[in-house]
Amino acid sequence: MTATRPNSLRLVVFMEPARKEKFKRSGRFCSEREYSAARIGKFCRKKHLPYGEKFVCAAILAPRESICDCPARIYGSHYVLLKNSESVLRSIGMVARDDLLQLLTNMATRFEQNAPDDSLRRKVRDLRERNTRQKLTDLLWATKEHGTHGYSEARLSRCITWEDVASCGKCD
Repeated sequence: MTATRPNSLRLVVFMEPARKEKFKRSGRFCSEREYSAARIGKFCRKKHLPYGEKFVCAAILAPRESICDCPARIYGSHYVLLKNSESVLRSIGMVARDDLLQLLTNMATRFEQNAPDDSLRRKVRDLRERNTRQKLTDLLWATKEHGTHGYSEARLSRCITWEDVASCGKCD
């Protein structure tokens, strides 16, 4: 069996056709503000986790995973494949073995209820202080086990531009 090389991982941003057209026109794409952004932001500040309202979420796919079979496709049938460039990797602030919004929402709920969140916290890694090589290792870690949503996710702390894109596609 061949080991997965970190540079063979893929970061995929799924989007609806209208959002992709807007990206084509403007040259810039950000994920939409989460419905619970204020609540999650408050929780993340208390737990010293990275969280900002300008971001892009990307599914992390190992070589064995098909882009169009990824459960993150619920966010749109169109996608952009990001480059594994220094710029993209530097901007990754958090990675998770599941959908980040769901994990952070559940962690915030447990925090508000004074309930332990260790089982969820182990699925999330703060990458702000990590170098590029360490971030690639953490991205690989995230693909080793998926949570209930069936995919792993990275959160970039900025919008993306066409400079960050390796290719585009559409899933039928």
